Amino acid sequence: MRTADVFIIGGGPAGMAAAVAAAGRAANVVLAEPFALGGRLLTHIEGGVGRRYGGGLTGPEYVSRAVRELSTRRNIRILRSAVVRVGSDLTVETAGGAGSFIYKAKAVVLACGGRDVPPQECFPVPAGMSGIVTASDALAAHCLFGKRVGRRAVIVGAGGDGLTAARRLALEGTDVACVIERREFPGAGARMRQECLDDLHVPCLTSSSVIGLTGEGRVSGARVKTPEGEKTFRCDVVVCAAGRRPDLSLLPFVSRSADCGIAVTDSSFMTNVPGVFVVGGALHSCGICDRAAEEGAIAGTAAAEYAASGAFGRKAYWLKPAHELRYVIPVRFTAGRGAEICVRTAGNYKRGSIVLRDHGGNVVKRTDPGPINAGREVRVRLAADEVATNLFVGAEETE
Repeated sequence: MRTADVFIIGGGPAGMAAAVAAAGRAANVVLAEPFALGGRLLTHIEGGVGRRYGGGLTGPEYVSRAVRELSTRRNIRILRSAVVRVGSDLTVETAGGAGSFIYKAKAVVLACGGRDVPPQECFPVPAGMSGIVTASDALAAHCLFGKRVGRRAVIVGAGGDGLTAARRLALEGTDVACVIERREFPGAGARMRQECLDDLHVPCLTSSSVIGLTGEGRVSGARVKTPEGEKTFRCDVVVCAAGRRPDLSLLPFVSRSADCGIAVTDSSFMTNVPGVFVVGGALHSCGICDRAAEEGAIAGTAAAEYAASGAFGRKAYWLKPAHELRYVIPVRFTAGRGAEICVRTAGNYKRGSIVLRDHGGNVVKRTDPGPINAGREVRVRLAADEVATNLFVGAEETE
């Protein structure tokens, strides 16, 4: 049996940042990634990421800097293997070209990202029909292999992934018939809508859904239910961009939120199982890679501390979300430490505020009023002196 102080699963931005942070605390780190380091960043060819490296980088440029940083740390080992099992006793089983091994770790960080929501959950898919792909697959085909997925596309989902796919497909020469969104508004921000839809003259149908596909063998059209009635769009590829779900399949023993199934963590991203941490897309839809990297760095530092001492030894307080919130991360705080919470609401607010109250109903923190989109997270920073009791968090419309 091999040993490691901190075993990190996943070589995306969160995993690489966790490895560097843990190694900086003198921990013996193993980073397991069966594929190329960088994850989905390799398909992000637009600029604007990489705050930890000065900003303004494309995904591949970010990965190049991160890999170079990893290579300077002698106490980080890159393991080109897949993790097949994690035990609650922190044993990790791996399998790869070099063989199968079992590691005994003092701390484990899960940073393997999320899984794409399958098309079958978004619209009816006839058995055996080709030409239906996820946004991740469409972007990988274009950015990694230089292949077009089709000549005319219908994209289902107007979040960040859907609009990015629409832009990349349109720029490579694919005719994007439309982007379909079941909600009343696109999930991405105004700037992204301008760049990906308006500038390229791509129509976006809100409050609409795909109710059927036509074609034999390969898709040839999509039937769409809109507020004006049913429409049919000719296409030879349907791109499903319904987002991603946290992948906790390797950690069946950790506690999860009863509402949305995400892992219950504290402000250092440790779960209810001591020594087990979850960050990035494996925990929630964290959006751009910089946020995932920030979470990875926090978890990597905490994992190294836990591996060295075996405990944090600090009192913890709880954060209870109100019914109008989809989720809040974290739900447990360490006393005496500041923290940043991520809140996602169930509805939209024109002038909404995130409000935190103590047990007596006194307001501890209230964010400035502004538009709150149900498709995007709101982040609230808490100072160390504000983390001194159990808190209740909710969203309110401000007059």
